[in-house]
Amino acid sequence: LSGTFLDYVNYKTVLLGVGLLMAFSQFYLVLVDASTVLLAVPFSFAFGYAMGSMVALRPAIGGQLFGTRKLGSVIGLLQGASLASGVAGPIIMGRFFDVAGSYQGAIWFFSWFSLASLLLVMAMRPATRQATRAA
Repeated sequence: LSGTFLDYVNYKTVLLGVGLLMAFSQFYLVLVDASTVLLAVPFSFAFGYAMGSMVALRPAIGGQLFGTRKLGSVIGLLQGASLASGVAGPIIMGRFFDVAGSYQGAIWFFSWFSLASLLLVMAMRPATRQATRAA
């Protein structure tokens, strides 16, 4: 669905929407006591959709921003960043738990980090046609 939106809407708008949905899911996780399946559904939908969208949008937006000549290198770099955060996340979460006895602080940290990363989305600019050709 996000890929379809990308066909009709500016990539920044799509990324902002997905980023806000990811931030919502994380804030929801902290603020709502999801003690029943019904209360867990909003988190599951928002997080699942946002995470799946980021995986699907990566190559499409990479092609829009940097062209397709070196798309494999761009996607590889993005995958490396994703892998690094996948390794660091559990370590950070574990450290928060060891210090505070709860994951709550780590979830707050990642929630605000998600919102702050949207500033980077707003700063993104497509490569110039000449730079894309040179790559």
